[in-house]
Amino acid sequence: MEMIDINPHIAKMTARLRAAYSLKIPDAIQLATGIYHSADCFLTNDKRLKAIKEITIVFLDDL
Repeated sequence: MEMIDINPHIAKMTARLRAAYSLKIPDAIQLATGIYHSADCFLTNDKRLKAIKEITIVFLDDL
């Protein structure tokens, strides 16, 4: 597994996501990292993330 550093861009995006959506830190970091690296989607079962607009959220239960 490749480790990805949390650079200043990801850190700032993490803070913006936390503020905008009241996310927990781990969720915000993962989402910010996906957004920064232009991921096609974010795969989860956490229905609280359905409000996220910056990346496509895909729910395992919907597959």
